[in-house]
Amino acid sequence: MALFLELAAEGDEIAKAKRHLARIATHLIDHEWQLIDRDGKPTRWGRWDPEYFRTDEGRYDRGLQAVELLSFIKTAEVLTGDPKFAAAYRRLVDLGYPAYTLRWRNTFPPDSILHFLDELAFWTFANLLRYETDPELRALYRRAYERGYEVVRVEFNPWYNFLYAALTGQEAELEAGVRHLRDWPLDLRVWSYQNSHRADLAVPPGYVAPKGGSKGFPPRETEPLRWDHWTMQADGGTGGRDVVEPASWLLAYWMGRFHGYIGAPETRDSALVQLLPDEVPRGGARPYSGPPRP
Repeated sequence: MALFLELAAEGDEIAKAKRHLARIATHLIDHEWQLIDRDGKPTRWGRWDPEYFRTDEGRYDRGLQAVELLSFIKTAEVLTGDPKFAAAYRRLVDLGYPAYTLRWRNTFPPDSILHFLDELAFWTFANLLRYETDPELRALYRRAYERGYEVVRVEFNPWYNFLYAALTGQEAELEAGVRHLRDWPLDLRVWSYQNSHRADLAVPPGYVAPKGGSKGFPPRETEPLRWDHWTMQADGGTGGRDVVEPASWLLAYWMGRFHGYIGAPETRDSALVQLLPDEVPRGGARPYSGPPRP
């Protein structure tokens, strides 16, 4: 919703998007920081309340959960301008939620490093770091974000790198990120692969690999991937039985283009960099006409 409001919303869409944000945030406030399902109970992962944080599972989860909730309420505050969200955000600060964010990334045992959590956290930090203006709180959030980025820096993941550069203004392995995108195959089937026999497997100097592994492999040497994928897996694949959609490539590429990390194609043939009026069907994809669901 934040990106939609900032980059795309027009006319009535602006008010609709703000109402949507306000409804979500109001639900969380009214239900004491829980996402309540139709049965009146919180959803499996929809708990950001202090009572949950006092459980064994909650103590493990509360770092990332705190990042999420602070970001949700801060986003609603900034984009709707409703003072009740500013008051709710201050309540979270008084409850100590910003301090929880410092340990959002659990790194032990190593198999607890799950990249879908990194992706979730980085999306959430994007709003929190852009909208928070209090210097003390920003310092906490920035420290938490830096700690998480250090865990994934060794993988040269372009989406992580482009986002880090955009949020911090720091150097972020941009050339390595662009090279990673260049190394995607056009064939998006997941072929089997094996790299563990190679003699060049070593963690690059100056990096750490807390999850294990030795180096980040480009998709051309492993498989097409989503950004929650661990790129240091040496062997794997499914023998061509699976296909990965190119959405992750498109996300990172256009983020790089938007922030100026990737330049527009240079060519004298204008047909290569533009769409003809009837080249893309209007009205979206055709309705599904295959067999019924089992």
